[in-house]
Amino acid sequence: MLINHHPSDALIMAYTSGSLNMALAIAVETHIALCPDCLQTMRNWETVGGTLLEDIEPTDLDPDALEATFARIERAKEKKQITCEPIARSTHPEKQEFVLPGPLARRLGFYTIDEKKWRWFAPGIESIAIVPPEKGAGRTDLFRIQPGTKLVEHGHHGTELTLVLSGSFNDRGTTYKAGELSEIDEDIEHQPYVDSDVPCICLVAIGAPIRYKGFARLLQPLFRY
Repeated sequence: MLINHHPSDALIMAYTSGSLNMALAIAVETHIALCPDCLQTMRNWETVGGTLLEDIEPTDLDPDALEATFARIERAKEKKQITCEPIARSTHPEKQEFVLPGPLARRLGFYTIDEKKWRWFAPGIESIAIVPPEKGAGRTDLFRIQPGTKLVEHGHHGTELTLVLSGSFNDRGTTYKAGELSEIDEDIEHQPYVDSDVPCICLVAIGAPIRYKGFARLLQPLFRY
């Protein structure tokens, strides 16, 4: 599988160091599990971090900084368990059931999505909550969006990551397919739409609330985003 759209090096570095909030970290972690190139990038950052730590003299670190550093190292041990695996594969195409990537499946507690797990979110859109909105933590949801569905135009107060697991969507003239990740910042306003002939199943993580435009602002409580 050829993956053309990846998280930035800065985003992978933040994930590797443990400084990325949980909502965004889940999206990056799941992409890494699907992408050999990004897995290698993560390993490279781990090596750089380890080398820098070895070069620091103990006397240059105050006790609190040293304790925080070792805590990050402990959290990073979990990342070493990530290995590349196939993209989510269909088990029953007519029902759009498929096996989720390992990191995401372990978070959710199930590997195969069935119809009962989806909840109505908006016309043509269903969702499964993964990380509910919490102050400072962002939120992460799995979405199933029907072919031809166009999202309302919006911007962001922070980073938005969208990882495609099935189907595809188009954003500002670029198509994102299975395994590919879109990274949007607060300077961009957009209106993605599903351009595949099957539903687009994607993982969406936001680090801060969405900024809707015009009449759509009145619907924000309905969207819960």
